[in-house]
Amino acid sequence: MNKTNTRFPLRHVPMFWIGLLPALILLCLWADSTYYISSWKRCAEPDRAIEVVLAQSHIQIEYRWISNSEPENPRGSPVPYPATGPYGSWSREGVAYMGAWFLSWFPAPGYFHGSFGTSRSSFLRHDESWRIPLWLILLAWLPLWLGATWWQARRKSRGLEEVAQL
Repeated sequence: MNKTNTRFPLRHVPMFWIGLLPALILLCLWADSTYYISSWKRCAEPDRAIEVVLAQSHIQIEYRWISNSEPENPRGSPVPYPATGPYGSWSREGVAYMGAWFLSWFPAPGYFHGSFGTSRSSFLRHDESWRIPLWLILLAWLPLWLGATWWQARRKSRGLEEVAQL
């Protein structure tokens, strides 16, 4: 039996190149977010808003809404969120962050929920936000991408072995 070496280099596997693009985009977003704050905000109704912020090496998803703590006897009037267009509004600004580089490049994931109000009004502002570090997204992406690439390369090399045995 003639056993030939039919290892398939990863660079010849299409999954390697398909998965490299999202990894490179993630790395560029990660580097860019240390110098700029980019955000998208949408207010479909005056009492609800959603915002996605890319800043300081993390993505933060914020959901805000206004509720009435005394629906039968409302006091005051709610201050509505500023209206945006049907597709939301984009903003981008530079940031001068002078913290430790390790904390700015590798922030911790987090979750926040809070309610705020005043004694003159019965309306409460609620804020709920999720903070997802970009290093965590990249850490989750790499094993999936490299595992799928290795599986495809192994499948192709087995196909070459079968052809070589014929």
